[in-house]
Amino acid sequence: MGSPSNEETNGRHGPVATARATILSRAVVIARVDGLEGLSIKMLASELGISASDVVVLFGNRQALQLEVLDTTIEIFKAAIVEPTLEESSAVKRLLRICEGWFDYVERRGRGGCILYAAAEAYRSRPGPVRDRVNFHRTAWLGLLKATIAKAKRAAEFERHIDVEQLTFELTAFQEAAHSAAIAGDQAAFLRARNSCRNRVLEGRTR
Repeated sequence: MGSPSNEETNGRHGPVATARATILSRAVVIARVDGLEGLSIKMLASELGISASDVVVLFGNRQALQLEVLDTTIEIFKAAIVEPTLEESSAVKRLLRICEGWFDYVERRGRGGCILYAAAEAYRSRPGPVRDRVNFHRTAWLGLLKATIAKAKRAAEFERHIDVEQLTFELTAFQEAAHSAAIAGDQAAFLRARNSCRNRVLEGRTR
C-alpha cells in the first residue's frame, strides 16, 4: 500500500480533526451533566468561541452530534470500566468488577447519573435514530451482564438455581434505582442500591 495522501493525513490529524475533537470533548462534558437533551449547537459554539456554522460543518445537525456524543461516552466507559475486567479469570469476579465499576462511574458523574439510563428515559416515547442508538447500547449492556452471569453459572461459580434472566433484571433494577438516586442527590439511596447489587451477586455464588 502507498503512503496516505496529505488530504487523508490532514483529515485524521490536521486542524479539522483537532477542532472536531475539541468540540466533541466539550459536548461530552455537557452531556454528563445535562444529558443528550442538554446539547445545543448554539450554546456549544458560544462556549468554545466559534460560530455555530463551524459546528454544523463538522458534525451536521444536533441529532448527529447527540449520536456521536453518546457513542463516545459509551466508548470511554468501556475503556475505563469494562475492558480492564477482561483480565479476570473468574466470571463472578468480573461481574462484580463490572457492577462496581458502573457504580464508581456514576458516582463520579454526580447529579448527571448514567447517561445511558438518562437517555433511555428521555427518549422512551420518542421514536427515531437517538432512541434506536440508545436501545442498541442498552441491549449491549444487558448482553454483557447476561453473558457474564451465564459464564459464571457454566463454571459452577453460581448456584445451579440462579436464573440468568432474573439476575440480570435484578442487577439492572438496582442500577436504575442508583441512577435515580444520583440525579436526586440522595447518597443514602445510592449506597443502598449499590450494596444491594453487590450482595445479590455474592448471594448467588456457590458455597
